[in-house]
Amino acid sequence: MSLHCQALAQVLKQNRSITLIDLLENEICDAGAEALAEAVQENDTIHSIILFGNPCAGSQAFRRIHARCSSNYQAAVQAKAAAAVKAVVEDLKTDGAKREIDLQGRCIEDAQVQVLSEELKIKLSITHIDLSKNRIKDAGAEALAQVLKENRSITSIDLGENPIGQVGAQALAEAVQENDALLRLHLGPLTESDGREVGPWTEALERIEERCRANREAKAAGVEDG
Repeated sequence: MSLHCQALAQVLKQNRSITLIDLLENEICDAGAEALAEAVQENDTIHSIILFGNPCAGSQAFRRIHARCSSNYQAAVQAKAAAAVKAVVEDLKTDGAKREIDLQGRCIEDAQVQVLSEELKIKLSITHIDLSKNRIKDAGAEALAQVLKENRSITSIDLGENPIGQVGAQALAEAVQENDALLRLHLGPLTESDGREVGPWTEALERIEERCRANREAKAAGVEDG
């Protein structure tokens, strides 16, 4: 089986279309795993090599393979996230009638939010933004807070199911106090840096909801007066 792994390792050194290889329960020993481990260091497209149920499982070579494949996968995910945000930014520059941004569940992180935020500061047609179910943390929330201080066209932002902590929530709460257009900002639950949830409700979330509620009431009263 080591010879087979060495042949497969040669393939991995040359082929960049393979993303997954299933070698479950194939009696692969440490020597075979070592050949694969060396090959994957030169390959940036392989995302997973399944080696469970083999004698090499748990070996140093096994861990090296797992680490490299995991790194490749995360890099691919982030490349897709960056491409998604880039496409939205380009669309914003050319489509003056665009009203909504939907980037739910795209594995977007703070760096991509910061790129998007720069465009949102000057794009005044967007009313709804969905950034829920991503990887946005405090820095991304702070970037959006700056947007809310300058942009009065946005009425709704969904940031639910993102690992945003107290710092990010506080920045958003401060920004919302200066914004009389935002009607809804979904945020929570807040997350500590170690991944623990802060709780379902905090002072920052209360301040955000109170301000958004006041904005909704003021808008409703204006409609009635009109």
